[in-house]
Amino acid sequence: MIDLNREVRTRIYFLYATASLCMLSAMYLKFHFDYDRFHAKSDRIYIVTTKLSTPYETTTTSISSGTTASTIKSDSKFVAQTARLAYSQVRMKGNSLLSANGLFADASILEIFDLPLVSGNKKTALYRPFSIVLTQDAAVKLFGHHNPLGKLVFLEDFDCAATVTAIAKNLPDNSQIKTDAFISMPTLVQLNDSYPDKSLEAISVITYILLKPNVSAKLTQEELSNSFSTGRVEKQKLLLNKKNIILKPLRATLLNPVLTRFEILSIYTASVTFFLMLLASVKRVIKIMLLQISLSSQYMTITLNQRNRKLAWKVCSVTAVTYLFSYFTSVGLMSGLKYIFNITMTESPYPPLYFGVGMLIIMLTTSIFISLWIAYRVPAEPIRTYLILKKKR
Repeated sequence: MIDLNREVRTRIYFLYATASLCMLSAMYLKFHFDYDRFHAKSDRIYIVTTKLSTPYETTTTSISSGTTASTIKSDSKFVAQTARLAYSQVRMKGNSLLSANGLFADASILEIFDLPLVSGNKKTALYRPFSIVLTQDAAVKLFGHHNPLGKLVFLEDFDCAATVTAIAKNLPDNSQIKTDAFISMPTLVQLNDSYPDKSLEAISVITYILLKPNVSAKLTQEELSNSFSTGRVEKQKLLLNKKNIILKPLRATLLNPVLTRFEILSIYTASVTFFLMLLASVKRVIKIMLLQISLSSQYMTITLNQRNRKLAWKVCSVTAVTYLFSYFTSVGLMSGLKYIFNITMTESPYPPLYFGVGMLIIMLTTSIFISLWIAYRVPAEPIRTYLILKKKR
């Protein structure tokens, strides 16, 4: 005769392990699903990409010239705002030295994207040359816990100083924009002007556009392609190439648009596998609990409905407790990966309340349905239940 208590404990431990993996994968999937989704206007934000075709090859790039944004803004009737970004590694010196990711940006970047400021004015923070907006973490690293507004930050790589005009909240990890400091785009323009052989046309940037509400991206793309091809047809014919403007949505896929197709497939496969493992674990726990009830001394005095209610209650209790333990285990694992190995799986190890409650409801509902399905399919007699269980093992 098998030790039922030991069998129950073994299956609950396995359920706990699979529930932890399932919770971890669900949180990781949500992290990539929410990539850039926190921007209220994300469905209207597009990246201007250029497709260049020659008789020998075709290339597509998201890098555009510094004048592209102004051309679009003056020529297009469908575009509400434009913004340019130019990434650069920069060493900044305040009260201490910080080597960080810098980002030259137009003032409109703070309005197109949801990048809230802790202090300062969105419209004027990046308007003037030699203005800089620090994130909260960068401000603390440069100036400690002193108020940095109005203070100077020396940019060693560019041999100039910039005035801190605002403090921005730390950017979420699931964002395509990753920087420790926003430096005003007029700063880059003035620095570029110090080199006679360079012009604004030579500045390489990423250009974002915000479409007006209820405007078709396809019509806008056609309009921009026609606008940029005007006056360049003969030159293109001479060079035997063709240049087209393509608008790439900020969120082109359901998951993180930066991921490759293989990475997306891997995440989906892992999530489905862990979920199926969880269902199998729940099924085994329910079967052993049904056998435990069927072999108890009270079995002959209870009705079939009472047995099923007792089974459902035990299953729900085990599921709820297992969920709580697996929840905190997955949070601990993510915190450990982030702070020990610097591996970021989610923006925060603690998921929002609605996500946690939703996962609990799904697990409880699934457990109840599986328990009822098993209770009505598996024979009520203890010996037959025992034989069926042994056969499945």
